[in-house]
Amino acid sequence: MARGKLLHMNTGNGECSYASCSTLQAPEKIENNNNIYITRTSPPQVFEAYMKQFDKDFSRFLQVRSEEIVTGGHMVLTFVGRSIPDPYGSHSAHLDLLSKSFIDLIHEGLTEQAKLDSFHFPFYAPCKDEVEKIVQMEGSFDVDTIKFFKVNWDERDNADDICFDAYSSGKHIARSMRAVLEQMLVSHFQFGDPVVDYLFERYAYHLACHLLVQKGKFSNIVISLRKK
Repeated sequence: MARGKLLHMNTGNGECSYASCSTLQAPEKIENNNNIYITRTSPPQVFEAYMKQFDKDFSRFLQVRSEEIVTGGHMVLTFVGRSIPDPYGSHSAHLDLLSKSFIDLIHEGLTEQAKLDSFHFPFYAPCKDEVEKIVQMEGSFDVDTIKFFKVNWDERDNADDICFDAYSSGKHIARSMRAVLEQMLVSHFQFGDPVVDYLFERYAYHLACHLLVQKGKFSNIVISLRKK
């Protein structure tokens, strides 16, 4: 079982939060065909399980936060989402590439298939309609505004930079993701340092190959909520 983190910062009579993983707990008892998240090869029940888990966790988060905010107080949340209803879009391409990296390790005998099969990434990228529906059903808040903005996988990437180095960018993104994911992955897979190093070397390679064809972007949701 893997759990994500929700980071928050109090701001007087309001609150601003950034969810590093927008699902607090990964769904259990699902089979996902060598994938650690939702992809086009995932069975339909995988998406359904993630959606139900996000509904449960986000509803609980809203309920708990509402107890700390006065009537009329505001809360602003920012978390990774998706800009289209299709749950199988390119928003999760970075996780597809991490899945490929795990498969590389399996082929080289550095981890076990059973460990990959039992790992489900504690993340869900909701669309606008899903977020608004959960807020409405939970009932503690009204939605003031909800918007999207996109950021590059590599925050250093300048679209006008003719000297873009996909390999350097892949290594930078892999290092950034390692800072977030390493503890979780080591806990589940029981990796030693050399295997962790190799995993993220493979991840950097797959990222670089992807970036040679297409730049990667995260879609972020910003939602302003008012306590009823």
